[in-house]
Amino acid sequence: MTIKNTRQFGVVFSVIDYTKIMKALADDWVPPGVSARIEASFPRQGGATPAAVVYGEAAAPAGTRATYSQDIVIDQAKFTLHWDFSNTYMSAHGGNAVLAAGIL
Repeated sequence: MTIKNTRQFGVVFSVIDYTKIMKALADDWVPPGVSARIEASFPRQGGATPAAVVYGEAAAPAGTRATYSQDIVIDQAKFTLHWDFSNTYMSAHGGNAVLAAGIL
């Protein structure tokens, strides 16, 4: 991102460790049998970068029974969060009805 500081232009950037952030969230908030994946596309001149995996794997893990995705746009960057629910999680929590009620 370019910024103007008095009469000079500069660039601000930051390295974001998505793995560290997601691990901290998962340790406290994500129940066993649920996993997350994140894809992101960032703005560039003339459009956006192709979507790339920034956390997790490109595909849902083996044993995934349901995946729910949510797009989030932050300052022209598009993040897609994929939440994968395993057979074990779905069986223990009443299947799609409980999952859908929680999302709503």
